[in-house]
Amino acid sequence: MTICEIKGVGERRAELLASMGMHTVEDVLFDFPRRYIDRRQCTPILYTVPNGEVLFKGRIVKKSVSRSKVFLDVSVELATVRVIFLHAKYLGDRLRLGEDYYFHGYAKDGAVFNPEFSLGVDEFFLRIVPVYRLSGGLTASVAEKIHRGALDLLPECELEETLPASVLRENPWLVPRKTALRMLHAPESMEEVAKARKRIVFEELFRIFYHVLASKKRSKVEPMKNLSYSSFRALPFFLTTSQKKVVAEIKRDLESGYTMNRILNGDVGSGKSVVAYVAARMMVEQGRQVLFMAPTTVLAEQLYRGYVRLFGEDRVYFLSSRKTKAEKEEVYRAASEGIAQVVFGTHSVLSDKLIFRNLSLVITDEQQRFGLVQRQTALSKAAVKHNLYLTATPIPRTMAMTFFANMDISRMEEMPSGRMPITTKFVETKDAQKMISFIQKKIEEGGQAYFVVPAIEQGKSNLTAVAKRLKEVLQAKIGVVHGKLKEERIEDIMRAFQERQLDVLVATTLVEVGVDNPNANVMVILESERFGLSQLHQLRGRVGRGTRKSYCFLMSRGEQTERIKTITECSNGFAIAEKDLAIRGPGSLLGKEQSGRFQISFPFTSEELYHAHQAAKRFLEVEKSR
Repeated sequence: MTICEIKGVGERRAELLASMGMHTVEDVLFDFPRRYIDRRQCTPILYTVPNGEVLFKGRIVKKSVSRSKVFLDVSVELATVRVIFLHAKYLGDRLRLGEDYYFHGYAKDGAVFNPEFSLGVDEFFLRIVPVYRLSGGLTASVAEKIHRGALDLLPECELEETLPASVLRENPWLVPRKTALRMLHAPESMEEVAKARKRIVFEELFRIFYHVLASKKRSKVEPMKNLSYSSFRALPFFLTTSQKKVVAEIKRDLESGYTMNRILNGDVGSGKSVVAYVAARMMVEQGRQVLFMAPTTVLAEQLYRGYVRLFGEDRVYFLSSRKTKAEKEEVYRAASEGIAQVVFGTHSVLSDKLIFRNLSLVITDEQQRFGLVQRQTALSKAAVKHNLYLTATPIPRTMAMTFFANMDISRMEEMPSGRMPITTKFVETKDAQKMISFIQKKIEEGGQAYFVVPAIEQGKSNLTAVAKRLKEVLQAKIGVVHGKLKEERIEDIMRAFQERQLDVLVATTLVEVGVDNPNANVMVILESERFGLSQLHQLRGRVGRGTRKSYCFLMSRGEQTERIKTITECSNGFAIAEKDLAIRGPGSLLGKEQSGRFQISFPFTSEELYHAHQAAKRFLEVEKSR
């Protein structure tokens, strides 16, 4: 139905509404109120009017008009309320002495300024008022009239039910679509608003999950046979229960006859790399090649050395931009001739010159640091496209369903035995000296420390100022690293820290992931209130990787926030991620890339996300079985 069919909408208003994205009656109906004003219950007023929002009924007992102002004394119960209208001289004639009126507005210091009002016999005033988004030339009252006009046309609109009948039967709490629209635009209670919002959110999430899950496809490949667990049985340590479980999931994928597309979501220090090594060994024992890609040279080299330490360096290669031309050519030749079993590297592995003979598994560490095109380029080199992504950023279950609904997800929360818990403390600026003395002692005992600042140059806790101050108060060898340095310089400084040539590393969040120095046992995060929960947890995870007792100090100029309190009390990354989800809401955690894909009309909870996912999954299973 065209928008001009709404009473009171002519060509001019139609153009205004079109500029706001509304071209039809249906568009207006799906332009939901931003909030509601509940005008059903009058505010008790005894002797004085309380500050804040008030609604009352009273009789005008005195009126005066001065220039552009109108002053009223309104008798309410046992009190007289002062009502003042600014820049509204014209109201002097409309508001009559001795008449009863309803007033709704905000009171301050015993007076109510510019309230909305209506005659005391107007019961329509006492209702839940929807408040819509506005634009130039569209007032709140006009916007409400237009939406009410659209609601009057609802019975004639061709708005079919979008949810399948079976889904509605399984979820009897879901109100019909047209009922939800009526509840949102003309609610009789706030409970109706809640029911209608749940219906709309469920519908929108269901539609997203249906399309994502329906597109979850696996290419058929020759199933791998005789895969063994010999690689991890030969390890010099025992795998955790979580690690064994994920290895079994990967083995099942490889034997299924379909390409693996799995993301391994593990907490900081849970041993994801070892699981990836075991997966690589499974492929190598089958005569297949493996590509292991990491976002930084430091991390890629660290992974390479970890693999070599466990399984030896025979037929294992490392590729980075720092390699000489001859060294790169050797890796290219080894990969193309099938000599190389495993190739580790950074973005350098995306080169067209790197061609494999029978690449069958691509492992990407910190996958969120690679763009979609880069990940697809790496996978395009594979003859058999088995894909394993690793991420150390704990993702709540419900959010993982949304982000990675077209992938299989493994979670690792258990820590390897021998890991000592990290003591986390909030430190106010006034206690900084005491903390510095403690760190000096730990350095003298052979430990190392990180100092992380939120920015290179901004604020008092900038990199240069912090490094300069630390050189004055600490007897230690101090290095500074940040993203503006050349990659080669960053690698040299990080390597010097790992080889204990430096006692202290002052850094930006460059060290947030992929730095493994078992000897480092102190992490200091300056202006910690400027970091997100996940960032704080990731940074803390840079220590506690060896046998030394480790500490994390969260410094702030202000009081301890809810976020910082969460970090000091909790060490489980997934619990922290769930807490972050509860504080900020799923919608705010989607990020720019995801928020473009998932446009949801109202804030939603993780439970609502979960229910919609499960409903879409069940419906698709029934569809496929027919």
